[in-house]
Amino acid sequence: MTDDREVPAEAGDLLSEAREGLGRRAWDEAYRRFTAADARQKLGGADLEDLAEAARWSGRFVEVVDLLERAEAAHLAAGDAVAATPSRRHASRCRAPSSTTCAAT
Repeated sequence: MTDDREVPAEAGDLLSEAREGLGRRAWDEAYRRFTAADARQKLGGADLEDLAEAARWSGRFVEVVDLLERAEAAHLAAGDAVAATPSRRHASRCRAPSSTTCAAT
């Protein structure tokens, strides 16, 4: 299994800044940095989950399910079915008729 947090150097600084922003709960900043890093190099499952979290807390609810589904696919592509399970579970809750389920959890 590979560490899906390893990325080329050009996206590395953006990811470091995104992760720092996430740690500070600077949701908009983290979202922008993760999105910029994703545009340069497709993110791995763990970073896509973090991007989904930043999207959720910055009010970008429409994007959350797609990001979680991408995270699940990235985990599965890396051979990590166990890591894919939480992404799948959360994405299914966000698809529920009540969209507040995703916003409230």
